[in-house]
Amino acid sequence: MELYVGIDLHANNCVVLVLDEQDHVRYARRLPNDLAAVIAALRSCTGTVHAVAVESTFNWYWLVDGLQDAGFEVKLVNTAAVKQYDGLKHSGDFSDARHLAHLLRLGILPTGYIYPRAERAVRDLLRKRSQLVRQRSTQILSIENLIARNLGQHAGGSQIKRWDDENIDAMALLEEQKLAVKANLAVMRCLDEQVRVLESSVLAKAKLREDYQALKTVSGIGVTLALTIALETGDITRFASPGDFASYARTVDSRRESNGKKKGQGNAKCGNKYLAWAFIEAAHFAVRYDALIKRWYQKKCTTKLSVVAIKAVAHKLARACYHVMKDGKPFEAARAFGQPEDLERISMGRPRQCHLRVGATMRVDCTQRADPATVSIVRCARRASHMGLDRSRLPQLRAKPRELCGPKRAASTGRAGAQRVFWGCNAARAWLNREAQPGLILLGDWCATAQPQLENQVREELMMRCSTTTNTRN
Repeated sequence: MELYVGIDLHANNCVVLVLDEQDHVRYARRLPNDLAAVIAALRSCTGTVHAVAVESTFNWYWLVDGLQDAGFEVKLVNTAAVKQYDGLKHSGDFSDARHLAHLLRLGILPTGYIYPRAERAVRDLLRKRSQLVRQRSTQILSIENLIARNLGQHAGGSQIKRWDDENIDAMALLEEQKLAVKANLAVMRCLDEQVRVLESSVLAKAKLREDYQALKTVSGIGVTLALTIALETGDITRFASPGDFASYARTVDSRRESNGKKKGQGNAKCGNKYLAWAFIEAAHFAVRYDALIKRWYQKKCTTKLSVVAIKAVAHKLARACYHVMKDGKPFEAARAFGQPEDLERISMGRPRQCHLRVGATMRVDCTQRADPATVSIVRCARRASHMGLDRSRLPQLRAKPRELCGPKRAASTGRAGAQRVFWGCNAARAWLNREAQPGLILLGDWCATAQPQLENQVREELMMRCSTTTNTRN
């Protein structure tokens, strides 16, 4: 006779319940969290134990590992997917354990992945490093707040890391405040040392992994992120498709629909929070240092918010990492984000339909009056070579994107104020020739912040683009 065991696990005790093939209770008792007592209870039952369903709580390691060493087949229950009938008048630990055993007998028990013990220790060691890094950041922020409150000055993290006792003694602080800063620095340096020790230990054990070496070829992923993704993923074959892996990494949206209409959303945080952090960090680095991904991200920002666009980049990186880890081949940005000519064709769009995003502004005194006009250079749906400024002629600095859909939106938001909104090269030429009043010029393919001394260069570039576009049309 086969037996089916359900264990409702708690911090200091567990409820063990055994069902037979006819769904009758053969054993039910609350036991202390002692492995020998649990194994003795299971072996005291007459019959063969088919499997043991253990509730996935924060302390399941000892019980699952011990039962596997004792020869039992263990199923780690996905507690988020196991839900009893809401209309029950009574529920408790014994009913929960019986429900787990009942689902196990029916073969419909939602289970989770049991990470191998040896590799699990390395993964947990990397998580411990992440915890220490957060504590180190807490010490730095505490020092920054203390300096800002008492001196009215700002001290950056890189500056604080170079401080010693002499620098602190030279500050205009009270002795108690200096002692507080020194205590934060002492804890920070101790954490730095422990972080380095943990990093070297994890890297020594994981650097020979093939998936780790392959992940380092992905844009935006370095040593730390590659270790995090490889160790948190485990066996990549447990995911049936790239979409399943992306969902586990929390890079997909949550949506519930009925009759084609949205009725709410599910648990958007269902998945691995460490993978979610890793892919968002990788997306930011990829957008910063990979030209192709940056261009795809800028295209996405024309129709979506920047936070949604960076999440889309993370989603594509997650799907790409699935294939990289599964096939062992290096990362190819063109396969994930498209060829450059494809992005060029997409960015052209329809000739008369422009999707615009306001970038940073530069102030140019084109009216020779005291109040300079404002020019906003934005991304346009037409080609940069026909409509925009030449990137090689002007410095490309950090942009501060804002939302603007057209002249009506500008007037309603007050972005343009009482000024007009000009479109296209002819309007820019008229604006430069002072044939029209100063206004907001929507032109270009890039976002940059220019200095006032670049006024003449901007004028020449705009007029050159206007004349080029006019000759081309003629």
